[in-house]
Amino acid sequence: RTEIEPGAPPRGPGAAAARFGFLTMLTVAAIVLALLLPGFSLAAARRLRAAPWKSLALGLAVFATGPFVIVLLFVTVVGAFVALPLMALLPVLLLAGFLTAMISLSDFALQRLGRADSAGKGLRAVAIAATFLALWLLCFIPGLGPLVLLALLLFGAGALSLTLWQRYTATT
Repeated sequence: RTEIEPGAPPRGPGAAAARFGFLTMLTVAAIVLALLLPGFSLAAARRLRAAPWKSLALGLAVFATGPFVIVLLFVTVVGAFVALPLMALLPVLLLAGFLTAMISLSDFALQRLGRADSAGKGLRAVAIAATFLALWLLCFIPGLGPLVLLALLLFGAGALSLTLWQRYTATT
């Protein structure tokens, strides 16, 4: 009889299949994001490469202070009306940020191959899928996989926030 120690990460073929299935869903979501909003997703992805440390700092700020701000808004009566949409939008922002980081990595790979400017939709989709496959393989390295995922989430959320702010200020 084998005992599973509490807090141990899942291992075995079932865990690998679950990771692969989850990353497959994220791959499809990233491809859909890149195809539905090609200009914005590439602008955010290139913003990440242009200002990586600013993206990381803003992503960390959003990730760390977002829930705290939502709780503070819920404490006030008037702020509860603002907190409800923020509570729904924060996970969406974090997921979209992660997908933005993956699109940025795939665009970087295409740029290194000299195909970034001439890449069509199909090549971009293949590059995104290859990036997710590399990420899936990185998840097998104990300790490194979760750190890489967190770093991608923080960098991407920051780059997405910077791009949203730039587009907002350009229109006002």
